[in-house]
Amino acid sequence: MVIDDKVYEAINERAKEFIKKVSEKLLMLDKEEALKLINEYDFYKVLIKDGKLDKELSKLIKEHEKELQNIIKQVKDIGIPLSQPTLKLFDRIVKLDYDYLLGSAKNYADVVKNVIVKGIIAGKDYEVLAKELDGIPLFDYQRRVMINQIFTNSVNIELEQAFKDYKDEVRFKFVGPDDEKTRDVCKNALDNQPDEGLTFDEIQSGALEGIDFYNLGGFNCRHRWEVVV
Repeated sequence: MVIDDKVYEAINERAKEFIKKVSEKLLMLDKEEALKLINEYDFYKVLIKDGKLDKELSKLIKEHEKELQNIIKQVKDIGIPLSQPTLKLFDRIVKLDYDYLLGSAKNYADVVKNVIVKGIIAGKDYEVLAKELDGIPLFDYQRRVMINQIFTNSVNIELEQAFKDYKDEVRFKFVGPDDEKTRDVCKNALDNQPDEGLTFDEIQSGALEGIDFYNLGGFNCRHRWEVVV
């Protein structure tokens, strides 16, 4: 599951704009006053609530929830009942992923506070400090890749759990792009899988060499499973 970079960039800009406003206000104060205030300042809470970053992070989770709703629709279309325990399990997985996003925001807030405090101690002016803060993204490339991988793993766990009682009846096909970025292991799976698809157990037994049901073709894979009844 790969989230459009525009979604990440929009959240990065929201976080940066808010942090710049906070740092500008702090630098208008006397150094000792600013340091005293910043020690009492919870950057994470302020960023989440006043900066409304919680709403921005919810946009990322909604991408996960869209995939989950698509799974639930496929299950209902086939006529398979979803139990309450399974639905609760889905809710738990979504919450785990949201907690991970909040953890990313906490880490960002700690880094930002560190830079601002040192900047105040060093007597840096706003322009210099603002440039430093602008170079600290909430979601850099590595973190984006990690989130994409976490969401991919979550969605595929949900997919497997949705059909777990019908593993011999439901088959899956490996689908997605086949271009210059496609890994050899993914290209091999796309080209050589049977038209009727494979069962979960067949996939996990290595029918598509190098392809795992949960992590697909590896870290940050762009492919997905399509249900075949």
